[in-house]
Amino acid sequence: MEIDELQLLIKQKAKRFHRKYTPTSEQVRRNRILKNSGHDIKNIRRGNYHNFFQYFLMNYAKEFNLIGIKEYKVKNGRIDVMWQLPNGENFIAFEIDTSNRVKSIQKLLDVEVEHRIWICSAYIVKFEKFKVFGEVTANEIRNGNRVIKCIYI
Repeated sequence: MEIDELQLLIKQKAKRFHRKYTPTSEQVRRNRILKNSGHDIKNIRRGNYHNFFQYFLMNYAKEFNLIGIKEYKVKNGRIDVMWQLPNGENFIAFEIDTSNRVKSIQKLLDVEVEHRIWICSAYIVKFEKFKVFGEVTANEIRNGNRVIKCIYI
């Protein structure tokens, strides 16, 4: 399977997870009222979607005879999910964001891996924030020979 085909599959899966695990605006409004009334309400907006999709990606690697590792350690933090070849070589790094996080892009550019995929569900993607890394288009962020494929949901 080509990386572009995989990227399309991942986008479809991410959209489904995002719809299922992200609260509606009515739910957010109700939670905000409860929280302001003194009730202890955990912010589930990022938690459920991010964690469930991260877990899904880790297990989805098996479909391609790869090994999925959650919270893969790198020098400046952790990559949400790393797919490795059976020999332990890094193959695809995934970062999942609900906002425009510059740190996620930096982590992806710093890691030694064949493919990098950034999955972003921000309402508005601010491309100008990422121009410090190099060439930015709607589909990718390019810094020399390091390319991050972007999936927006």
